[in-house]
Amino acid sequence: MGRTRATLALVLLVGAGSVVVVLATSDAGASARPVLHGAVESVIAVIAVLAAVLAAVRANGTRRLDDFLLAGALMFLAASQILFAMLPAAFSATSQVWPWAASTGRLVGALLFAVAAVVPRNAVQRPRGLVVALSGGGAIVLVLIGGAFLLEGSDLPGGLTPAGELEGRAAVDAVHFATLVAFAVACGGFGRRWLRGRERVEEWLATAAGLGAIARLDYLLDPTASLSSVRIGDVLRVLFYMLVVTGLERDAAGRAAAAAVHEERRRIARDLHDGLAQELAFIVRRARALDDDGELAAAAERALAESRRAITLLRRPMTEPLDVTLAAALDGLAARVGTRLVFDLSPVSGVTSDQREALVAIAHEAVTNAARHADADVVRVELVQDGHVRLRVRDEGVGFDLGDVRRDRYGIAGMRERAESIGARLTVVSHTGAGTEVEVVLG
Repeated sequence: MGRTRATLALVLLVGAGSVVVVLATSDAGASARPVLHGAVESVIAVIAVLAAVLAAVRANGTRRLDDFLLAGALMFLAASQILFAMLPAAFSATSQVWPWAASTGRLVGALLFAVAAVVPRNAVQRPRGLVVALSGGGAIVLVLIGGAFLLEGSDLPGGLTPAGELEGRAAVDAVHFATLVAFAVACGGFGRRWLRGRERVEEWLATAAGLGAIARLDYLLDPTASLSSVRIGDVLRVLFYMLVVTGLERDAAGRAAAAAVHEERRRIARDLHDGLAQELAFIVRRARALDDDGELAAAAERALAESRRAITLLRRPMTEPLDVTLAAALDGLAARVGTRLVFDLSPVSGVTSDQREALVAIAHEAVTNAARHADADVVRVELVQDGHVRLRVRDEGVGFDLGDVRRDRYGIAGMRERAESIGARLTVVSHTGAGTEVEVVLG
């Protein structure tokens, strides 16, 4: 929360500072510097293109709807910037067509940016079709914007009256205000995901959207600056794209590192499967034939089960949701121990990789106990988040006496130690003939 407050405070400070400067200099007007203005528009275009490329790479990796829309929004903003702002500034075009087209293009891009911040994070089954639709639709909208304003160029308001008032002020204000609202919605959407602990990139996107909204506020406060002016809103637009690029670049670096780690984990899993697990399986078979009291065979079976659980976890991505990992880890176990699992798993957030592995290990032990010691035909595994992450494993088997001094043979001490290691609380409720419930509460 400390980083959250610091970042939001920075956004508000920059915004407040820009408002103060605008109000203090609005009477003096902005200095016309066409060369500098063209350079700023070119810099924005270059950074916008880089942001769009990074967003497209991310979308190709995640295959999620929100990321495809984010890439589409940034691509549209980049194309609009090049066509309606950078090129006219480079060629010193003075027609009022270009400011109107550029502002409208930014409005459409901001709306797409806002949609990307609030849509569900669903997987896209046919990404190629979505990419074609976004690309084709964006191109058509750009052509319509450019064509419409070129046709109406002579009738567009865009100059200053002798009294110093902007022609068409209401329409200009409406476009700026709508863009401001769109960026504010995007800031809220990405900020909500960030506070829920989804992904760090959303921290950068939320901050960038906040600066985008403040840039529109600058234009809204003083829309009389000419096309060749460089103003605070332009600087904030540069910062907007720089924050987006920084966030996406860090996300790409993190994903590359995670992919390398995942590949190494898979290699270790293969080695364990081909070596340790095979040797343990051999020991289990021989122990069953030689061990009269069954203790050696039971110990070997527990070691084999632990090795299989470790292999399963090593094969799964570290960023995989807990509910998916639980289902994958327990499905194979149920077949081996001779029970049927009923899952009621809800997605949860804010669980680290260490916590995930500990929770899977506890569930693994609880299901094993239910099948081997409680003779449970059906075991229910539940995962919910209601302010806390709760994992429950319930069965209707024979149960056991919690006061029995031999209760550690059920692995309760080990499960409790795992829970304490991640700051969780373990509760075991069982009565002879009435089944058992193991619950872990995290957070």
